Parts: sequence; C-alpha cells; structure tokens
Amino acid sequence: MRYPFTVGLPINAIEHKDLIKIKERFTVIGRATIKESFKKLGSIGYEDNYEQFTQRFTDIVDYNVRIFKNEMIDLKMILDK
Repeated sequence: MRYPFTVGLPINAIEHKDLIKIKERFTVIGRATIKESFKKLGSIGYEDNYEQFTQRFTDIVDYNVRIFKNEMIDLKMILDK
C-alpha cells in the first residue's frame, strides 16, 4: 500500500532589517519558479547575520539530509517551466 506524502521545502528566514545590512554580500545567479503544489513549508529556520546564514548552507546536504532525515529530489521536479 502506498501512502500519500507532502513535499515541503526547508526555508531559512531573515528579517528585512537584517537583510538590508548584508544584501551586498549576495549575488543573484538566476530565478526559479516553483510549482504551486510544492509550495508547502517543510521547516523554517531564522538567521540574523551573514555568518549564520552562510553556515546553514555550508553543508546543506549534511544539515538537511543526515540530521533531519530529509530526502533529496531532483530540482526539475519542482520547477514550473
């Protein structure tokens, strides 16, 4: 028997007042439109400075897959063309 499941994306938030302080340290490398069916919250974290924000993404696979037992899916599955 197969059970229904939901795909949720881990989200890291930062307040606008904190982002303004560090915005020059980011570079836009592209844009992606996510299918509506995948726009569900999986988990949420909060950072208030650049060091915390980058540390969270230093080893994203280890942090989300090993620690939280999340599964990886192909990015093509969630992109709206």
